[in-house]
Amino acid sequence: MLFSAAATLVVRPFRGYDALARARGQDAPTITGGALRLLFVIGAVVATTAAGRLAPIELFVATFSFAYVPLAQLVAVTAALRAVARDVPLRRAFALYLAGHGPWLVTLLAVAAICLLAPSPADVLFAVVPPLVLGTFAWSGVLTFACFRRGLGLTRARAAIATALHMIVLTAIVVGYYLGMGQLGPQIWR
Repeated sequence: MLFSAAATLVVRPFRGYDALARARGQDAPTITGGALRLLFVIGAVVATTAAGRLAPIELFVATFSFAYVPLAQLVAVTAALRAVARDVPLRRAFALYLAGHGPWLVTLLAVAAICLLAPSPADVLFAVVPPLVLGTFAWSGVLTFACFRRGLGLTRARAAIATALHMIVLTAIVVGYYLGMGQLGPQIWR
C-alpha cells in the first residue's frame, strides 16, 4: 500500500480490506501495531489537551490508562464473529479490525488541534464535535462492515449481522462502563 493501512481504509474501505486480506508478512496488520497506534493517539490527545504540551510521562500515563479500549473492542469483535462465523480466526480478524481506526484517529487529532489552536476551544468544540462524532460513527460502521465483508470474506448478510452485533456489544460495554462509574446517570437524570 502506498499509504498506511489506516489512511487507505478511510478513503477506500472495501478495496483497502481486499488488499489487507491478501497481505502477508510485514504488510499484514498486527494486533500489537493496531492497538498501540490507537492507544498512542488517544494518549497523545489526552496528554496534549490536558497539559497543553506533549510530555513523555503524561503521554505514557494517558496512553496506558486507556488500555481498556482495545479490550472492549476485542470483546465486541469476538461476540460478533462467534455469532456468525465461528471458523474465522479471531487473531486475524481483530488485527484487520484494528487497522480500520482511521476515522477515530482523525477525529481525535482534530479535537486536539481545536483545543490547542482555537481562541475559544469550548465554543468551537460544541459546534464541531457532535456532527464530527456522528460522521465518525457512521464511517466507522462502513469500515467495520468492510472488514467483515471483504477483510474476512463473510457474505453480505453475515457481515451486516456481525456489524450490527459489534455495534450493539461495543455500545453496551461503553454505556455500561459509564453507568458503572456513575458518570452517565447524573447527565441523564438531572
